[in-house]
Amino acid sequence: MTAARAAGDLGAVVRLVRLARGLTQSQLGALLCCSASAISRLETGEQPLTNTATLQRLVRHLAIPPAVFGLSPDGASGHAAPAVMPSLLKTRPVNVGSDDHNEGEAGDDLVRRRDLLANLAVAAGAAITAPNLLAPRPGWAEAAGDPGALLVGRIEDLMLGTARPQVTSVTLPVLQRALAEVVADFQSCRYAQLAERLPRLIAAAETTCGEASGDTRSAALSLLADAYNVTTRMLIKLDDGHISWISGDRARAAANASGDALVFAEATRNLCILTRTAGRHDKAQTLAVDAARRLATSAGTLDPQYLSQYGLLLSTAGYSAAKAGDRAASVELLDEAAAAARRITHGNTHWMGFGEWGVTLYRVSSALALGDAGTAIEHARSVRPEQLPTIERQARYWVDVARAFAMWGKTRNCYQALRAAEHAAPEETWSLPVVRSLTTDLLSASRQASLPGIQDFARRVHTAR
Repeated sequence: MTAARAAGDLGAVVRLVRLARGLTQSQLGALLCCSASAISRLETGEQPLTNTATLQRLVRHLAIPPAVFGLSPDGASGHAAPAVMPSLLKTRPVNVGSDDHNEGEAGDDLVRRRDLLANLAVAAGAAITAPNLLAPRPGWAEAAGDPGALLVGRIEDLMLGTARPQVTSVTLPVLQRALAEVVADFQSCRYAQLAERLPRLIAAAETTCGEASGDTRSAALSLLADAYNVTTRMLIKLDDGHISWISGDRARAAANASGDALVFAEATRNLCILTRTAGRHDKAQTLAVDAARRLATSAGTLDPQYLSQYGLLLSTAGYSAAKAGDRAASVELLDEAAAAARRITHGNTHWMGFGEWGVTLYRVSSALALGDAGTAIEHARSVRPEQLPTIERQARYWVDVARAFAMWGKTRNCYQALRAAEHAAPEETWSLPVVRSLTTDLLSASRQASLPGIQDFARRVHTAR
């Protein structure tokens, strides 16, 4: 460490501290909202550590003294100010069908599942079907319980104080590793594991925040806010209105107290989504655009972490505009989000899976909101689902495809898309209210004979008659 500091090799400093903290590159990447290969580039010097925002997050999450990176205690540095973000709502040409991204950034989970999902995917321009899905995986017939309901119940007990894990204050590295595990569970749609890990992480982070002070407390608050952000996103998926609002409010409060602009922006985005689901579409759009503008102004950087959050906020605003029936505003906002996505070289910055393909997923959802199933399918055909960087994004893709085919009246295609979602993310598919609604409609269809295994599938998603 002494030699690395003397040589000005900041990447080596990061690597040594990471190893001392017991973190893998993937775990540190999850904490810093970037990929494992991005961490590798920083550590080897392939990508110089000159960005102040990145240095500040390394200081916070690895508990490195700011002076090691040439930062003052308040985070200021002598680095020249980087270029500002692209202007909000400035329309740019966009190729939503591009899948030109670095597949190596997707991580080990994508590699392990690629062979399976390649058999389910469709080539660009082909009909979206999943013909090889009729044989259930071993154990599906015996699947019992509802992992989503289990997760909601555990979180509800924690929020209301009716049952709370007995934990003590822990060190920042322990919290960091726990958050990295929870993020991995979220992106892999492991609901049962989240039900075990997430309440313990939140309880431990809250206890640690209560006993810490100074920079340690700020770092712990940032980790707590991220834990609540994961919780809020899960509850939004599971359509749990009352607890998700509590979680979203706690995330924003902790993020504000931590001073972490990125975590605060994500907490704000979740509140925008909650506002939209409450039917206040115009207000949700305004909140998201304003948050994107504040992030661009305060960050003043093209750092991939900020660009990803900026793009996610604009995507959320674009979908909200579509829900409000404003097609022109939706297209304009999503085009701007795509412009931000083209400046990002990998697909899972800020652990939210944002990229050009991610904007295309929002275009699919927006077309559905506007009642245009044909356009939704056309956008979906430009995405190769097996190349989406997280299982959670793959499941969202297939569920939206199912919704589009249902709207279009194509029953068999809808069912095949639901089965593809189940193959990609069983626990997610079994737990989502939208899947249950679609399955109920399939059960009432007059052509059940063309849907082999529909009754068994319905039992797995808890809609059997």
